[in-house]
Amino acid sequence: MLVRRLAQWYQSRDQVLANDSHFFGRLLWRLVDAERGAMMILRALGVLCVLVLTTWFACHRIFRPVVIEMPAGYSGWVRVDLDATKCRTADPIIKVASDGTACLAKSISGWTMTTYKYEGDDKELNDRGSERTRRIWAQSTIEWTDKLGGHRALGFFVGTREELRSTPSPRLPRID
Repeated sequence: MLVRRLAQWYQSRDQVLANDSHFFGRLLWRLVDAERGAMMILRALGVLCVLVLTTWFACHRIFRPVVIEMPAGYSGWVRVDLDATKCRTADPIIKVASDGTACLAKSISGWTMTTYKYEGDDKELNDRGSERTRRIWAQSTIEWTDKLGGHRALGFFVGTREELRSTPSPRLPRID
């Protein structure tokens, strides 16, 4: 029904534009077309602005950047305690100690863009892709409760696939 009405409208428009005796009718249709074209352009620009602003805010608010720096040449399991009361740093750059531990005074919530790298090296360690190039494995969030309350930590392995297979898993905290 709607398609038929649109087709009739276009036919009547074409008839008015083709008839030279309807000068005012032609002029009116051209004004209507110009106004519709301008409105369509304004609507498209409005939608584009909304999409750009939404994407910009989403990337800066939802995807928080987190950088985890390991000691140069480190290979093994890493544990980053979150919401650690003894930890002073709330910086998004987490420095891992030589024993594979680190802490963060706040929790990491929502979506993050995590970058893994060695100290003093700007090259990122690959956490995706093929076994030959990947260096970050088994990323997970660990949660447990003990006598002191609830705890959260990030855990992952740094190294090659062969090193991951030959290294024993870390001892998980006991849940009481």
